[in-house]
Amino acid sequence: SGLIKTINNLGLISYWSLDDGTSTTDLDFSGNGRTGTLNNMEASSTSDWVAGKRNRALSFGGVDESATAASGGGLDNLNTGSIAMWVKWSGTQDAGLAGSGVNGCVVGRQRDGIGSAQIIGIDTTDPATGKVRFNLYNYNDGALVGVTAVGEDRWRHVAVTYTSGAQTLYLDGV
Repeated sequence: SGLIKTINNLGLISYWSLDDGTSTTDLDFSGNGRTGTLNNMEASSTSDWVAGKRNRALSFGGVDESATAASGGGLDNLNTGSIAMWVKWSGTQDAGLAGSGVNGCVVGRQRDGIGSAQIIGIDTTDPATGKVRFNLYNYNDGALVGVTAVGEDRWRHVAVTYTSGAQTLYLDGV
């Protein structure tokens, strides 16, 4: 059981709302069947499922909590696309992968099937001063860093568009 949504696949590769508040799976509403798994999260837990921007939201409060999709949910190895999400960073963020410069990671996408190459998070461990950071194809290819601090405990819409050689980072549509 769970929230039933009408599928409206407008060319989406995957769409995970992560807002039903009662499961340990992340249903894919794109129509492509890329349902994922919520790792180390408890169904209906008040510490894992919290009030969200709409309905419920996941609170990833530990280093072992994550949402994964087989084969990267269709995102791995794409040269052109967009990734968008609502995010609220609260408290001190995990320092992230060594050398990545990304803290409080919310998305990791593989390019080569080995490790996360494109990562979205913030550039410090403090959301009050941290700006959204999007690592490009690998740590040596550079990063896009926003100009506005995300702010502590504040819902923000983060989007990234990318094509080979051109990337754009948006915070709240700007």
